[in-house]
Amino acid sequence: MSLRVGIGVDAHAFEDGVPLVLAGVRFESPRGLAGHSDGDVITHALIDAVLRWSRDHGAQSVELWVTVTNEAARRLYLRSGFRETGVRQALPSDPSIEEVEMRLVHRGA
Repeated sequence: MSLRVGIGVDAHAFEDGVPLVLAGVRFESPRGLAGHSDGDVITHALIDAVLRWSRDHGAQSVELWVTVTNEAARRLYLRSGFRETGVRQALPSDPSIEEVEMRLVHRGA
């Protein structure tokens, strides 16, 4: 098995009165991480690492599916450069929930 590594970097200052959210988990704290979006440095670094790895390994695009009810994830992916493709389908594990395809096309692809 070969080891594959991606690198992601996201840093924010602390700010009073802002929620502290790391990897999607909200922590009780008087200060959180300031940011133009949600300030979740772990989630942003993970997405950055996946996108960098995919680009470095020749992928022209990255596709994912997200439920239409998961507004936080959809906003996060939009801020990361993904766009909705217009393709929708029923969630395989619960057909009463709809999911939407999102795609990020790497620059120069």
